[in-house]
Amino acid sequence: MLAKLRNDVHPPLYFLLLCAWPWHGLAGLRAFSALWTSIAAILLERLWLRHWRFPHRVLALCLFAFSPCLLLYGRMARSYSMQTAVAIAVVWLLWRWLRRGSGAAPACLAILALLYTHYVPGLAILGAFTLVAWRRIGVRAAALFLLAAACGYLPWLLALVSALSNWIHALDFSSNYAFTGSPWLEPFLKLGYACVSLTIGESFHVASLLLAPVILVIMIAGARRFSRISRTLVAMLTIAGAAGFLGVAHWVSYAFVAARLLWMLPFLALAATAGLPRKTSVARMVTAAVAVSFATSIVFYFDRAGFLDKGYIAPVREIAAHLNAAAKPGDVVLIDAYNTDAAALTFYLGDAAEPIELYRSNEETVLQSLQDANTVWIVRNQRDISPQKFTTRMELRACEARKRTQFDYLPYDPWQRAVLGFLKEPETHFYEMVRCSPRSLSQ
Repeated sequence: MLAKLRNDVHPPLYFLLLCAWPWHGLAGLRAFSALWTSIAAILLERLWLRHWRFPHRVLALCLFAFSPCLLLYGRMARSYSMQTAVAIAVVWLLWRWLRRGSGAAPACLAILALLYTHYVPGLAILGAFTLVAWRRIGVRAAALFLLAAACGYLPWLLALVSALSNWIHALDFSSNYAFTGSPWLEPFLKLGYACVSLTIGESFHVASLLLAPVILVIMIAGARRFSRISRTLVAMLTIAGAAGFLGVAHWVSYAFVAARLLWMLPFLALAATAGLPRKTSVARMVTAAVAVSFATSIVFYFDRAGFLDKGYIAPVREIAAHLNAAAKPGDVVLIDAYNTDAAALTFYLGDAAEPIELYRSNEETVLQSLQDANTVWIVRNQRDISPQKFTTRMELRACEARKRTQFDYLPYDPWQRAVLGFLKEPETHFYEMVRCSPRSLSQ
């Protein structure tokens, strides 16, 4: 695992713990993440909420524990929920150090655990703490803290440098998935998408979109109230959140920003609770609206409906079953490697057809397969993000002397189609499969 990770962009702690986890089935890997989600809820309650009034305590915990965003990302077999749990402890230990003037050692160990879990929250929180705390703890203490963290991270320092180098040169990677096509507009799309995900989730009724800005305003009001108690804490979290967003937005597309900022969710839940209007009737109305929205999102999640990112409910098994039933020996299956889950589809395919992933680098192999094939099947996303529309060109080449039949999968919701139409995007479905079959002699 260590050897694999040194050539990857991820720190090792989560994966080493996953190796030690005894349940290695798919459900078991997700259960490990669910365990960390539960630990995060417990840490939030014991460290941050134990002195709150009971109604606010319960509300803050529910806003976190029942968040549709947490439901979506907290059970994935990734380090998101572990990052969240460790970040809750890290920020609390750093804040306690600032308040009491002691506790540097446990804070340093906690920040190391976070850095070994993932770079983004570790570097963002460490950098934010250094910026806001050096005046209170002194330059010498801040420098020693940074030195201790660097020494503790020496075994993985070269891997961190390599990851930062990859991050610096990531523009070409992330721009492949740009929705707006503009380097100036795309960051705003990423920010908006992340705000929606962190407030109302990504499987919701369209009416819940009206609630997202309301929750954001309440969170900002809560942050202002918190600043009366501790400006340093609010400044640290604000800087860490901004740094985390900038780091993530440079690396991934709009659909994956919220997942990598899940560690901010517990603090947003605290801010939302603190920012509720003082009028009891208004607060109850807002709370009821949020509860209905959350409940609807959870139902939609399990019904596989209303997803903002259709990729999470891509009908890979359905497409593979269609191919396994209809494809014949000698047929070729071309899979859009740039914007579909090619690995999962290949996993579910049987031996009836030969799958080939559509990469620009294997154009000669693809063209040769088209000459030798009887029937060609192309599985693709309707949105072609391949270089120079390579996927579309190969589809046209495959069907130029064959009969073309199209099968559509996963239609966009009406409001999504309206937005795509406004943006002059032609997509009506998330996935499509094209069959290019030989024409009959009469044709």
